[in-house]
Amino acid sequence: MRARERNEVACGYFQFVGEDAAFEFTLRNPSAVDRRDVEIRLTADAEGLKSVGANSDERITVNVAVARRGVTRFSQFELRTRYPFGWFRAWTYVQGSLSAFVAPQPRGDRRPSAAAAEGNVPRSEAHGDEEFVGLRPYAPGVALKHMAWKVLARGGEAAVRAYTGLAAQPEWLEWSALEGLETEARLSQLCRWVLANEAGYRRAYGLRIPGVEISPGWGAAHRARCLRALALHQAEPAMPVEPRR
Repeated sequence: MRARERNEVACGYFQFVGEDAAFEFTLRNPSAVDRRDVEIRLTADAEGLKSVGANSDERITVNVAVARRGVTRFSQFELRTRYPFGWFRAWTYVQGSLSAFVAPQPRGDRRPSAAAAEGNVPRSEAHGDEEFVGLRPYAPGVALKHMAWKVLARGGEAAVRAYTGLAAQPEWLEWSALEGLETEARLSQLCRWVLANEAGYRRAYGLRIPGVEISPGWGAAHRARCLRALALHQAEPAMPVEPRR
């Protein structure tokens, strides 16, 4: 019987303070004999049980409660069984480095400052991957495709539609934009901004916190880099956790 742990951090999987970290293991049984009631145990309160048929694999998920921000490491886990009678237990320890990165809870109701959000980039007036920001008075030379014809048809003044180029304006999520908040409150607000930007999928975003600057980007890998930076900011050193019998 062999157990293999699957690490989700590389593809952007994170948990948040107060939630459970989920570790997924694959139990592989290459023998011609069924293996019954195989248990994987990370801590006294974190274990999973599964039977594995002959020449087959089974996946088992073990949830571990994580109460503090940062990283929790497991230096080994226990593989054991009480089958068939439950009178005694056979066990072995599997050595390996398992890590749970814990980001701050996404909370807060502030918005990024206008200067940080715009990045001091002039607004453009082209269609495409851009956002409509309103109307402005018509000026000679503006392309007719930008005219607000419905406004003119209702008897209004000649106006043109104005857009801001999202691709040209990365959004910076700034530690300095959250003056007056405590460290954990700042981290929670920044975490919420990261998730909101990623969910919106509208423009590239970067992150600036003391000692760390992550260039604008988007996608699962970029989200993971930002959340990892928030998880590790001034976090206590990780201590290996070992299962107790």
